[in-house]
Amino acid sequence: MIDSQCGAGDEIIHIRFMKHLKELGMNPIWTTTRKDIQKLFQYNGFHTELVWDNPEFPKNSKWVYALALPYYLNLKVKDLGQISYLKPLPKKEEQYSYLKKDINYKIGVFWNSGSGFEQAHFRSIDTEPLFHTLSNTKASLYSLQLPDQTSPEGFDIKTFDIPNRDFTDTFSLVSQMDLVITSCTSIAHIAAAQGKEVCVFVPIMEYYVWTSSTEKSWWYGDNVHLFKQRKPRNWDEPLKQLGEFLNK
Repeated sequence: MIDSQCGAGDEIIHIRFMKHLKELGMNPIWTTTRKDIQKLFQYNGFHTELVWDNPEFPKNSKWVYALALPYYLNLKVKDLGQISYLKPLPKKEEQYSYLKKDINYKIGVFWNSGSGFEQAHFRSIDTEPLFHTLSNTKASLYSLQLPDQTSPEGFDIKTFDIPNRDFTDTFSLVSQMDLVITSCTSIAHIAAAQGKEVCVFVPIMEYYVWTSSTEKSWWYGDNVHLFKQRKPRNWDEPLKQLGEFLNK
């Protein structure tokens, strides 16, 4: 039994290790407090129980914290896996398939974390310099922010007004994008776990998944590009790197 008392992004990162437990002959059961995450994981073949349903577990079961799985499994960098391992729900894919009518290159953008994480503001990007950089492209820009989070004025960016939007919606919206540009939030992992091309703005106090000596992550493939902050609260250098990346 895997106890996932962690952020949604952490759940998305670590669900991949269920396969390692299966390979050892175990019957892994993922537990979560997020019903929408449960639906996604179940569809992708991972036995997931919602704790609010008061599930009954086998009497001989053992438990482990989700974030401790790589440690207890004694995994090396090469064992982390760098291929996509999550797909959106087909029903949601159909719901947002209208986005395919936009034949332009589509970029989904997420710049401001609205989570209750106490350091969330350090991960947010100033909108004006970000969209000034993006305005030099000919791509269609889509905001992946929630409807109650306003988009910057003066820029051509499409928004999604989706009532009761949850992770199943966001997974499918991301799947329709050609590129996702995001701050260090669960959006980065939603995109990376699907194998989408994703650019991540990494704050100077970088999350361990982004810790490496290169602009790549050990936890994902070449589809992930890291733009790391060099000065606290200053995104000038990462924005410059993003502009160079988009020009290529």
